[in-house]
Amino acid sequence: MKPIFGLFACLMLAQAAHTFTSHADLVDAGCFQHAQKKTNPEDVDVPGAQNVRAEVRACYPKPTETKVFMLALPGHDVAILDPASNAQALQLVNGFGDRKGRHRVEVNVTGTIDNNVVHLDSITAVK
Repeated sequence: MKPIFGLFACLMLAQAAHTFTSHADLVDAGCFQHAQKKTNPEDVDVPGAQNVRAEVRACYPKPTETKVFMLALPGHDVAILDPASNAQALQLVNGFGDRKGRHRVEVNVTGTIDNNVVHLDSITAVK
């Protein structure tokens, strides 16, 4: 696991599976994980060395191109989607048409988080 992503996973593991409702951004999982690889593990504790929000902005999904998603939740937590939830996110993003480039996709979600994996009950785009 990537250093920061591993930290998020450890924080999420410390909590039992729980139901949540949240406002979040959809993120291109491959892009975000690649950005995490670029972080020097020795710099993780240095203030300002990691800007998760900038990585989230750089990894907004590309409609009709992004196939695997993550959720960027409040508090700088990022969690992966289970396959069924990923299919819901894919359908939502592809519904935006054939726009070029990366676009912010804000969503309201409800579901459960278990071992840093999100199982969505619902996902809707914020207008």
